[in-house]
Amino acid sequence: MSSRSIARVFHAAGVYLVAVLVCGCGRQSERQAPSGSPEGAGLRDTCYTREAANTSGLLGFAATDGAGEAGDDGIGERLAEGLREKLARGLPAGVRVERATVKRSTGAWHFDFRYYVGNYPVCDGLARAHIVGGKLLVDNAVGRRLSQLGEVDPSALVWPDPAETLAAAARSLAVAPAAAAIRQQATCVAVAPGGLLAAWDLTVQLGPHPYRVLGSGTRVLVVDPRFDEVTGSARVYRKNPQDGELVDLPLPDLTSPEELKSSRFSLVLPTGFASPRSTDGHFDFAQTDIRFGEASLFAHVEDMAAWFMQPEHGYTFDCVPIDIRPHAKRDPFGYQMENNAEYVVPEMTENGYPAIYVGEGDGQSLQGLELDFDVVAHELGHHIVYRKLKSQADESGVIHEALADYFVFARTGNACLGESICPAGSPLCQVDGQCLRTADNKLRLDDPELPRERHQRSQFISGMLWDLGRSPGLSQPAVATLVMKAIAYFQTSMSYGDLVKALMAADLELNRGTHACAIMDAAKARGLASELGGVDCQSYVAAS
Repeated sequence: MSSRSIARVFHAAGVYLVAVLVCGCGRQSERQAPSGSPEGAGLRDTCYTREAANTSGLLGFAATDGAGEAGDDGIGERLAEGLREKLARGLPAGVRVERATVKRSTGAWHFDFRYYVGNYPVCDGLARAHIVGGKLLVDNAVGRRLSQLGEVDPSALVWPDPAETLAAAARSLAVAPAAAAIRQQATCVAVAPGGLLAAWDLTVQLGPHPYRVLGSGTRVLVVDPRFDEVTGSARVYRKNPQDGELVDLPLPDLTSPEELKSSRFSLVLPTGFASPRSTDGHFDFAQTDIRFGEASLFAHVEDMAAWFMQPEHGYTFDCVPIDIRPHAKRDPFGYQMENNAEYVVPEMTENGYPAIYVGEGDGQSLQGLELDFDVVAHELGHHIVYRKLKSQADESGVIHEALADYFVFARTGNACLGESICPAGSPLCQVDGQCLRTADNKLRLDDPELPRERHQRSQFISGMLWDLGRSPGLSQPAVATLVMKAIAYFQTSMSYGDLVKALMAADLELNRGTHACAIMDAAKARGLASELGGVDCQSYVAAS
């Protein structure tokens, strides 16, 4: 590889680095912050958001530049040092990056780098770079977080007692203190919301199982099972009572065959309700049994999570579990929940974990919320979107609702949301007795009759996406993949125009912009022309 070729790779990477998130750990209530509080104030994240920078398909050339040829003549060393210098740019004083390994394979180079604060390693502080066919792919989430810090003073870091972190992790899994023990421990510096933490990277025993725990004091950042968990099942409606089909949905990664708790979700019941139990991991209850609805919620949210974790969606759940709370009467804000479901931030829950609250319905406005797949699947969609889009005010809130709806539409192949929860005459349902909301609509932003309430208003966006999924060369699964990729381009607060541009940017990354102009046309057909002034879809088409 010539020095000119090396410089070309670096320059192109600087132009085209694309963030691709693979972990969504955001939390957000569907209600706005209390009056007078800043948007997002006090929000924290108890796990890492891992990002990958990717130039694949965007660099505009495909030279192998000698990778894989015999005798590299020091090219690997020069590449590694050039990449290290690039990663070091913008780092605050007190932070450095060092080369760890350089490897070569046929047609590719592979580089590992590690970050340090003073002489302390950064927790999970590995950055990776690959040069494949002249294209540079970089996974450097930790470097981007470090570059956002001010000057760092390593001498100010003080490590708390690791026993505090062990105790906090044990409480999170409802493990008795006597059944928790540290097997190995190491110090590191965690990059967490709010700054750096003097953290412990622990290998621990919690009950009968080993875990990796990362935390500082009582703040637990990662609880990672290090064992093969139980795969169970639950006999529930495939979609809802109206569909009527009973199936055995798999329940992967149960922490025990006896209860509905996994590495992703935990069923939490109000006082006075007995938890559904099993002896063999199979949860099968009569449809008239209250536990049937509880098992349904858990199985349906796991089913939606499995859809999000499909390889094409690039998503993993490796944060603290989300509490699933059925029989909700009021949420943590005191609002009535009987005819509602809600995704709530951990700061507003009693145990500090994100939660999905689901009411039962009064039979007049709504009914059987715990039995309909669409209800809990929609709320999980907010968890996914919130990893980037933090605000729920104004247009951001409408986008949140639209995407949470569209994920369900794409997953089920059905443009009707909540088809079993709408009694005849319900004032809450868009299609009387049939759909809470629908993507099969002709709503437009420029229509003065477009509803103002954000859930109802959001249908013009979910309808646009549904239409796009029926256009030539596309499908609902393809558009869902596009939306998942577009989230990487989201900001904490967004306009409708920002959403369309993010979709076209995602299409450029995935499809070289093949559908960019179709996306623009679909947006204009929904009255978004005024939001896209000066935007040319051809700018999102890769050069041939």
